[in-house]
Amino acid sequence: MKNNILDALYKVSYKQFKALDDKEQKRITSILVSAMNKRIKRLGKTEIGRLSPTYQAYEKRVEKGGGYYSVKGLTGDALYNRFEALQQSLQKATSVREWKKQRSKTLSDLNLEDITLDEEKAFWNLYRKFQEDKTRYSQHKKDISDKIVKYVASHLESLGYDYTAKTRKQILKFVKEDYEKDKGRKTRERRTRSTSAILPNEESEEY
Repeated sequence: MKNNILDALYKVSYKQFKALDDKEQKRITSILVSAMNKRIKRLGKTEIGRLSPTYQAYEKRVEKGGGYYSVKGLTGDALYNRFEALQQSLQKATSVREWKKQRSKTLSDLNLEDITLDEEKAFWNLYRKFQEDKTRYSQHKKDISDKIVKYVASHLESLGYDYTAKTRKQILKFVKEDYEKDKGRKTRERRTRSTSAILPNEESEEY
C-alpha cells in the first residue's frame, strides 16, 4: 500500500497540487519529506551509504545550517517546489538498495571495482561535480569529460589501473550516456506526470 502511495504522488502535477487545499498540500508533501528523511538516515549508517549523492546533498545542507527536509514555514509555490524536488529525487537511487545497485554498476562500467575507499571518495566527488554541471557539460562536453578521464589517469594508475585508449572511450561513452539518459528522463517526466489517484491518509515508508 505504501509503495502505491509514493507511486501515486510521483504523478501528481502542478495543476493537481494547486487544486488541493493548504492542509492537503502539506499532508502529501509531508509524505515525501518523511520518505526522503528515512532514506537519508539509512544511508548515513554506513560509509558507503554516506558516499551517495543523496547523503552528500544532505551534508551540504547541514553545512549551510539546514538538515533534514521539512514543510515547516512553506506555503504556496515554495511548498510546491519542495514537493516537486522530492518527487524527482525519490525516483532516483536514493534508497540504500538502489544506491548500492547504482554504485556497483558505475564502478563496474568504468572497471573501478578494486579501488580503495579513499580513491572511491575522490571519484564520487568528481562524478558529482559532473552531475551538477550538466548545463556546462552540454555546451562543452570535451572539457567536463576530460576532467573525469584525467582523474582516472592521475589517481588510479598508481594502483595498477590499466589506463588505455579503450578505457578513455569507455569513460567518455559512460558519462555521455548517463547525461543523455537523465536529460531524457526529466523531459518525459514533465510531459507525462499526471494522476487521478485518491491518496489515503498514511505516512510513507522506505522499502
